[in-house]
Amino acid sequence: LKCTHGVVGSTPPMQRATKLLASSSADITISKETPPERIMLRLRRCVESIQPPPAMRTWEDPVARVRPSILSNSGLLLEDVRENFQVISEAARTYLEHTSRHTALDLDYLEAVEQLYSDSLKQMTVAVQCSSRLNPTHRCRGPGQITFAFREATVNEATRQRIDENRAEADRLFQLAVGMLPSKLFVSVVRIEAAITELIRLKREGEHVSSAIPLFFCMVKLIDDTIKRYPPARQFFVSCIDVLGQEYVAPDPSQTGTLLDTMMSTPTLIPILSSLFYPNRSPTSFGPLYAAIANSLAHQGTSDIFSLLSKFDVYAWLQERRPMISDRSRLVASVGVALQACGLDPVDDVAIVSDLLRRHLQRLFLYRFPEHYSDVLHVLLNGSASGKMSLSVWFMVLGCIGCQVENNPMAGLVTPAPTSKELTPDTVRETMAWMGDYFSKQRLLHRRSSDDTASSSGGSPSGALYANWRRYVSTLSSFMVFLSKTDVDISSGGPERKLSMVDAEEALKQCWQTTLALFDPWIHCFVETSTESGTASSSRRRQQLCPWGEEDTVLAAEVLAAFADCVLHMQRSFHMCARSGRDALSLLWHHYCTRFSLTGTLQPVLHLYHVRLLDMPWQEWVPTLQGVDSMHELHSDHPRECFVFLGRFLPHLDWHAVIDHYREASTSGIPSQADVSQQLHTKLLHLLAVMCGDPTIMQDTDSRIVNLLEAAVHFDWSVLDGTGFQLALKWVEDVGNPASVLNPVSHLTYILRVLYAAAEFQPTQQQYSSAAGHKDAPAKRLAYIEYNCRQVQRCAEQPSLGIQYYAPVITRILGNVETAALRATDSKAAQVYVTPLFQLLNTCASRRDVVDELLKTMLRLMELYEEAHGPSFPSPRPVHSILYLVCACQTVQSPRHMVSVLETCIRTYFDTSNPPTVDSTGDQTAAGWVTVLESLSVPNSMEKKFIDTCVGEGAVLCLYANLLQRLPLCTSLLQELDFASSVLSWASLVQIKAGHEAKMVLLWSKLLELVCRQIGYGTPASSVTPLLKSVLPVVFRASEDKASDGLLGAIGLGKKSLLSPEFRLFGRGLAAFVACQLQSSSTIRAQANAPGHPRVPVVSAGNVNATLPKSAEAQLAQRYVASLESLRSKNDYNLLGMPMNIAIAQALDPQRCLMDVHHLISTLTPTLFPNENYLRILCLTPQ
Repeated sequence: LKCTHGVVGSTPPMQRATKLLASSSADITISKETPPERIMLRLRRCVESIQPPPAMRTWEDPVARVRPSILSNSGLLLEDVRENFQVISEAARTYLEHTSRHTALDLDYLEAVEQLYSDSLKQMTVAVQCSSRLNPTHRCRGPGQITFAFREATVNEATRQRIDENRAEADRLFQLAVGMLPSKLFVSVVRIEAAITELIRLKREGEHVSSAIPLFFCMVKLIDDTIKRYPPARQFFVSCIDVLGQEYVAPDPSQTGTLLDTMMSTPTLIPILSSLFYPNRSPTSFGPLYAAIANSLAHQGTSDIFSLLSKFDVYAWLQERRPMISDRSRLVASVGVALQACGLDPVDDVAIVSDLLRRHLQRLFLYRFPEHYSDVLHVLLNGSASGKMSLSVWFMVLGCIGCQVENNPMAGLVTPAPTSKELTPDTVRETMAWMGDYFSKQRLLHRRSSDDTASSSGGSPSGALYANWRRYVSTLSSFMVFLSKTDVDISSGGPERKLSMVDAEEALKQCWQTTLALFDPWIHCFVETSTESGTASSSRRRQQLCPWGEEDTVLAAEVLAAFADCVLHMQRSFHMCARSGRDALSLLWHHYCTRFSLTGTLQPVLHLYHVRLLDMPWQEWVPTLQGVDSMHELHSDHPRECFVFLGRFLPHLDWHAVIDHYREASTSGIPSQADVSQQLHTKLLHLLAVMCGDPTIMQDTDSRIVNLLEAAVHFDWSVLDGTGFQLALKWVEDVGNPASVLNPVSHLTYILRVLYAAAEFQPTQQQYSSAAGHKDAPAKRLAYIEYNCRQVQRCAEQPSLGIQYYAPVITRILGNVETAALRATDSKAAQVYVTPLFQLLNTCASRRDVVDELLKTMLRLMELYEEAHGPSFPSPRPVHSILYLVCACQTVQSPRHMVSVLETCIRTYFDTSNPPTVDSTGDQTAAGWVTVLESLSVPNSMEKKFIDTCVGEGAVLCLYANLLQRLPLCTSLLQELDFASSVLSWASLVQIKAGHEAKMVLLWSKLLELVCRQIGYGTPASSVTPLLKSVLPVVFRASEDKASDGLLGAIGLGKKSLLSPEFRLFGRGLAAFVACQLQSSSTIRAQANAPGHPRVPVVSAGNVNATLPKSAEAQLAQRYVASLESLRSKNDYNLLGMPMNIAIAQALDPQRCLMDVHHLISTLTPTLFPNENYLRILCLTPQ
């Protein structure tokens, strides 16, 4: 080394290289030595040329060292390095001045550039030569002159000079900035680094120097905006602070609070100092430190706060230090404050902080659960009350306790707490009670603002609870459902625990009360009582505070759905209480009637109640009698909407199961339950009547009340007493429109069918079999019939109702009467059912058209009962015809109406019976007429009008019955002769009706019978001959083929007779027979083979061979016989050959006399009129 140093020092480099090369070449080419020898030779040469070393120059240290004596004195150390800090700060300020000046120059430059050019208006004239390519010979007078006006860019010289000066100054500043830095700056930096290095060395050697921490905080305070904006200075300070802090500050727990205070007072230092912040190293200050950061979150940057909060290891603090519950509770409160500061919807950086806080809260919540259950719940509710608590916190907490929330983004990210082991029943119920009380206070707290809102909008005031908790309603609903179901599950004990009925009912009642208290502020109207003072008096006013406003309807529906879910869970869990009247559904219905349906509740609120209630499984519910009574109360003491809702609610119940339950209770043998089934049917029938009388309910398309009414027809109404039936019937009559009875599509038709079934008209029910009906069944039937009759009477008082509607009603009433009469024990009991029907003919007399329609319908039904009654009604029996006859005689006041009814009754009686002509002993009977005569009783005061009406109406059967009744009253032949004259008068005046012509046979036969009686008892022939002569034209005229009345009848052009051929044959046969028995005007053939028969010649007394001319009577007989014989040639009588031959033979037989007329009648009647039972009396032997 020395050799090299000497050579290098004495010989120039180029010469040295040349010599080395030359020597090397010489050695290589000339020398013969071996390599080792050459090496040794060269070494000897170097040693010989060694020069002495140069003289050493003494250098002073450019940087003064920090004396070790001042390192242990913080005051001296800070005083020693203060000048160095000032130098660095001065360099930073100089840098900022240069930067600011340069920035100002650049801004001035940019401003000047915009003013460098300006537009100036100039003009230019251009000459345009004239030349034509189309016509080369064209010559112009000269070029055209075109003047252009335009703006030209002009340089502003003053601005250009200003820009040049600006750029020159900028270049000067740039050269100054990139120039050499002052050496004192480097000296200051090196000296400070040396001091810090020495402090660190001492610390690592185990010596703690007290001046390090003051130096640390001194450097921290020096970091101002000037230092931060000078990158070299900033980097220097940050490095020094970090190195010194890691050694002295970070490990010292006593400095953690001071460090945090420094960062909080100067937030810009947080990024620099946060790496030195270790709160877990200060366990006693862990909570206060966290609280300090949490309280500053509202006015600090979120990124800085996150860097500080991330330093808190809550899990390690809990597991290692096991802090007291009071410290943990304070930390929970601090986390809650921080979470509120993050806001409802944290985004970006705030969301990161919120997520970290949420994890901290979860750690605290799950640590020794449920010690902080109430603390966290207070944090959630208080934060949500201010509207600053994020829903993600709710999701996290609810997820920890196992509460399922729809659309929960935290699902699967949290660890549920062992709620089944830790949450006690008392804890759950206390939570429910506390939350109910909390939200009740919250609702009343915001009442004033909601009152002001309601007053301005004209609505009803509400508690404004939904308005302030709108974002949390869904989550709170899930939480409340979780609490309620947990309470129910704990109380019911689950499937493995069997509760007695008493214990189950008590547990259910307690669960109901706690759940109700929990949901109370959310679903109920509050009633506020205020005093209104006046000058004279003061009054108290009750005002409804609705639970929600119109804008919160969707949220309210969600809460109501949650409440309904809780009730349904109670019903399922306490299934043993079903049908006891104390189950959850019974409690819900009672609550609806007492709280939900309060007067003054707004219609939108009621609508939500009703929609949710209808979703409950009411088919499982068996209402108590008190529950049914509460349904009745909805009609009068509650809002109208509640009763309309009842129309939708009732069909949801399984009334068949309800009736079965009450029937079993009635037959259980318990005295107190003996009449519960009867009470249920009474209340149910009245309720259905009230429902059916309400048009709104019946026209409600959402209601299935019609289905219920149709099903009610098949209920077992045999247990219903008469009082309950008449109560429902009275309601229908009072509230119903009478016209609805006539209208077949009226809503009252449904309840009438139910009342019909309740009156037990049907002998058996389809669903239920009852061995015997109720003892009040006859009274119920009578009440039902009387009701219908009264309604018809009321309808008759309304002229606007059409006649066409009455016939169906009378058809139905008559069918009811027939059914009721069939089930009556005797005829007297059956009469009460018929009487109201016939009274209509009296009470409706003010409207002739109505009475006529009623009468016509009644008569038609009696005549055509099989067509009028449907298959659902039994056919009438003969006894019913007699029953109608008796009642008509006792009830009907109008002779015309009475005659019409009696005539129809008598004919119907004979049409539906086949009375025998002889009894079991062989004696003759009256062939059914005895029953008629015993039943027919016309008042004496109206007998004459009755007979006249019978004659005018053609009521021959009534006349005949009256004849049979009056005939025994004749005490002499003269009276009988006068009576016969009356009969002749009736027969001549009666208008024979087609289809009923056979009735005339009765009068004719009775008249001839009376004549025969007169002859038989010795009355002179001259007294009875006029009767026979008078009856002949009447009989013959009725039997003509064409009418002989009027002018056309006189010339043989009358209308064809509408009477039957059988009747006409009978009439001609009878007329011919009687005419043949008249010898003269004073002589009658009263014995067989008596002279004077028209076919037997009359021999002169003096000359037996001479015959006398025939008398007028004989000629008349000949004409009648000829008319009878002429029937053989007519087609209408082809089928009547046998009775025709009998009639002709009887008339032409000289052995026959007038006394044989009964034989003729009894022979022809069964043949010609076999279906007319009332003529069978003519087959009897006359007495």
